[in-house]
Amino acid sequence: MLMWLMLVAQPLTLERAWELALEGPRWKAMREELALREAEVLEGAYWENPGMVLDVEEAPQGRLQDGLRSLRVSWALPLSPTTWYARRSVRLTRAQNRLLEEAMEVDLRAQVARAFVAAYVARERLALEQHRLAILDTLLAYTRRRLEKGRSHPAELARLQARRARQQVIVEEAHVDVVRADQELRSFFPEGMSFDSLAFTMELPLPRDSLQEAIRSVLYESPRLLALSKEIDRQKALKGKADWAVVPNPELEGGPQRGPEGDFITIGLSLSLPVFERNQAERAFRRARLRQVQYAFAASKIQMERLIEAAWERFRHAWEHQRRLRTEILPSLETSFESYREGYMRGRFDLTTLLDVQDELLETHLQALDVEVRAWDAWLEIYETLGTKEVWP
Repeated sequence: MLMWLMLVAQPLTLERAWELALEGPRWKAMREELALREAEVLEGAYWENPGMVLDVEEAPQGRLQDGLRSLRVSWALPLSPTTWYARRSVRLTRAQNRLLEEAMEVDLRAQVARAFVAAYVARERLALEQHRLAILDTLLAYTRRRLEKGRSHPAELARLQARRARQQVIVEEAHVDVVRADQELRSFFPEGMSFDSLAFTMELPLPRDSLQEAIRSVLYESPRLLALSKEIDRQKALKGKADWAVVPNPELEGGPQRGPEGDFITIGLSLSLPVFERNQAERAFRRARLRQVQYAFAASKIQMERLIEAAWERFRHAWEHQRRLRTEILPSLETSFESYREGYMRGRFDLTTLLDVQDELLETHLQALDVEVRAWDAWLEIYETLGTKEVWP
């Protein structure tokens, strides 16, 4: 219990969030989908059970052996390769499920990362709005002192008070956004799990050419494409099973019988003749399904290439944009705002000019957050499309 409380009290990292998500109900539900896929192809993967018919008439003194007339055992001989095809489809489904599980885990990790980024950005927005509110409180106190000395106009004080009231509403709305983002992130975790703060230690990778080449190199080894390739083989096996289902398995029947002239053993062989029903519907469905999967595989390769290229361009532009905002533009604006604030307190600038500069600074901070979110979204789209953990920075 103390260990659990320690984990809750510590700042939540993305790595810890991934660990918790793999214990949560969403991931368990996603894995059960794979179990259902395997269960659907188990039909026909085993030999048919033998049948037994026991014919007994009323026996004297209730003795079974005296009333036994016949015992007939029947079994469909597994001569048709349908069972082999069915078992092959099961093996391919299990191999495909292993690939899909890796891709689904990447999907989950990407969803958790998006929720984690959203929770982080909501906190950053709240901090910026609270900082803006604190600055307005400082200006309000200073303006009151100036008004008492007759160096300010009551209109300036009224304007600042209205501005401060509006900013208070914005801070409250930002707090609601934090609560909403935290709830979305907690929805991935086991029931009852909570956290107070986030440790945002993630860093976007540099959009170098070597990274782009690494992404291209693993594109065709993506578990998603490999799973589609296994699906083609699986559909071929299911098609083979449907084709061979036309050929019936002979049914062997036999057993001891008791007649008026004594006991004897009968052996027979029966065979269903596929004159009318030749599994036409299933065979047509499997042929169409195989063609559909083959076309889907070719289309997925093209689509993945285009998605990766488009996401890479968005990532590269967003990364460069947020770098310029944080290293070039924001430092200049912060220096400018401090100069204007000092000048206002010395009476060199009016309130309108100072508030305009403050608005520009805050809007640029918010713009930098939005650009960073776009960069993360583009990177997570690359990560999610590939379906492999190898490209995570």
